Amino acid sequence: MTETQQRIRTILDLVNAQNSGFLAHLHLQLVEWDDRNRSAHFTFETSPWGKNPAEILHGGMTASLFDMVMGITGHALSESQFTPTVQLQVQYLKPVPLEATLHFEVKITSVTRTLITATSEAWINDDRSVIVATASATYHQGF
Repeated sequence: MTETQQRIRTILDLVNAQNSGFLAHLHLQLVEWDDRNRSAHFTFETSPWGKNPAEILHGGMTASLFDMVMGITGHALSESQFTPTVQLQVQYLKPVPLEATLHFEVKITSVTRTLITATSEAWINDDRSVIVATASATYHQGF
């Protein structure tokens, strides 16, 4: 296990150990970390608690999940104690059903002295050919 992969797992353990509030429902899982490409693959099991009135995953949940997986990955590459979100942009392409596995592929595109940028795409179940949403984000480091 690489140092970055261990850092991601440690952050996920802290997030997944929460037993109240929003974080208590996430249960994000790291599937794979690729050091060479600075990319990570995460999964999240959708469930009724995250639904909107149309009985699909709420768009705000999708945005929050993108922010979490890109932020965790960026933070694992940072020496900072805190890497707050500066900018998050999400493109919603298809509805995300409930009771599905939502996959996220995160790629860290740049790490500078003060900023970390990332992109991500999401798909459901094992069909990576059907992208349901994409996102990009910038995080501040140096705190």
